[in-house]
Amino acid sequence: MLVYDMPESEYRAHPGLNYSLLKTVIKKSPLHAWHEKLNPKEQTEAMRIGTLTHLAAQDMESYSQTTCRAPVVDRRTKAGKEEWARFCEANEGKTALTAEDDERLVMMGQVIRDTAGPLVDNPFEVVSIVEKGEYSLKGRFDWLGEDYIVDLKTTTDASPDAFAKASWNFGYYMQAGFYCALAEKERCIDHSFFWIVIEKEPPYACVVYKANDELIERGKQDAVRAIQMWLKCSEAGHFNGYMEGEIGLPSWTEKYYV
Repeated sequence: MLVYDMPESEYRAHPGLNYSLLKTVIKKSPLHAWHEKLNPKEQTEAMRIGTLTHLAAQDMESYSQTTCRAPVVDRRTKAGKEEWARFCEANEGKTALTAEDDERLVMMGQVIRDTAGPLVDNPFEVVSIVEKGEYSLKGRFDWLGEDYIVDLKTTTDASPDAFAKASWNFGYYMQAGFYCALAEKERCIDHSFFWIVIEKEPPYACVVYKANDELIERGKQDAVRAIQMWLKCSEAGHFNGYMEGEIGLPSWTEKYYV
């Protein structure tokens, strides 16, 4: 089932297994994933800015209606407290930003639109729910094209080598594979996966990368493995932590003994 207008709160409340949980199963353990599921993370400042970057890239009108510039006041003083109270009342429900953050987000949104072009001219934040009998899978695509998925990432280094490393370290490859599997289940056609990657500091270098077939296949394989591990632990009522075994030196230490 594809849903084009599901509120974020409703999506988060849905019990389906998502990429974030499956990534934790693989990158850490089922125990860590179980803990995260029981204790959802509060939105961090980085997450908040990331969400607003997506919105600025998609629709500046919605961004402007959702955000506001906070006045520079000394809230330790009576006058400052009163001015801040008036500001909060007048902008209830909006996200207050410093002038610096607002200018940065507006600039990043423009750079993304200039760079990615038609990729962001697609349905935004499309939710996929795939029912699998006793469990379900869910994903939220930043943009969904006719036969491709687009995901936006902010970073400190958008170079090819740095982002390839980040794709592995942060599990982006699994997101690509998992999301393609969801979309293909929904539509019964193969999908490509694109990343729009933008640096968070000037000059806001932005680039589009396409995930190759090997990366997507590896992502699909690890997503399936994570699902199987999670279901096995759920059935047993016990979520494993790290596996016991022998420990050796990391492979990169070999260069010191040549």
